[in-house]
Amino acid sequence: MKSLNKLASLLDKNGNYLLADKLDKIAQQNNYVQLIKTYKQYVIDRDVQGASNYYNSVLPNLVGAQKQSFIDQAMRIRLHYKFGEYADANKYRTISEGRVNKFINNFGLNNPNLTKTQFDALWKKMMTVVGNRVWSSDNTNLSDNEGFKRQMQLTYNILTAKFRN
Repeated sequence: MKSLNKLASLLDKNGNYLLADKLDKIAQQNNYVQLIKTYKQYVIDRDVQGASNYYNSVLPNLVGAQKQSFIDQAMRIRLHYKFGEYADANKYRTISEGRVNKFINNFGLNNPNLTKTQFDALWKKMMTVVGNRVWSSDNTNLSDNEGFKRQMQLTYNILTAKFRN
């Protein structure tokens, strides 16, 4: 990471601004991935204080879409691991990441050429089909559970971040 930043600085000093900018963006993305992984580890370790402190120290250093994405991903991690405010497993049930990804793929939401309007139409169709599925444990619809609704809203926010830039 530091090497990328140093190289970008050298390129910038030598007037190669476009390449320097690209390297800066790669460094930021790698750093962002590491921030999420570190936060996730605190959650996996069930370290409430550590997760809270880390979240509060990272957030002020992020801006714009990256800040909102971190908030959404952190919340999705807490929801997935039934951590913090999402500890009530009955109120906040979720489906596996694998199933979410399967639905996204089956409905074509991973197509990079979709416009926002096309994406939203496919998303609405997917949510109608998936939301009407039933939890086997109590015969209620997935769409009636707060955890599922929150999980899917966060997934939507993350997937549509590309349309906000």
